[in-house]
Amino acid sequence: HGGTAHASDFDLYVNNTKVASGASNAFTADQQYTVSESGGPSGYTQTSLICQDSTKKELSSTFTLLSDQNVSCTVVNEDSVATLIVKKHVVNDNGGTKTADQFTMNVTGTNVSDDSFAGSENGVSVTLDAGSYSVNETQGSGYMKTLGTDCSGAIAVGETKICTIENDDIAPRLTLV
Repeated sequence: HGGTAHASDFDLYVNNTKVASGASNAFTADQQYTVSESGGPSGYTQTSLICQDSTKKELSSTFTLLSDQNVSCTVVNEDSVATLIVKKHVVNDNGGTKTADQFTMNVTGTNVSDDSFAGSENGVSVTLDAGSYSVNETQGSGYMKTLGTDCSGAIAVGETKICTIENDDIAPRLTLV
């Protein structure tokens, strides 16, 4: 989903001993060990931790290391999608009658779950990959548009931002010549 983390960005441990990803480490036989991970960049979720001995027998992340046994553990972390909540706020203080759902919201970005939809005062949740994005609308006449600060920019893996687009009806004017 646009994440750029590497295995070296996560801290791996065997009991309380920090180990490097891909490195072979010697430990004492006939003792119990627990493999774990901590730290790492935000926006990532550990989806599995699988340990196997050299015969491909699956072990739990806590196991007793037997003499002449080789154990390999694989930790998988996946980047999370970003979430953009798009809110449409309409102010009708000068005779306007439009409602939020009468405006069409448009979202650009990478792998946007829904790039065009009716506006909603409560907001519509859209997922997308990390990176640049923007939100705009198909604007109706008679209203002045204001884009909120999170309606464009960059979004990170796992991040949530709220974009609010406000439309205020324009007061009618009469000019006599």
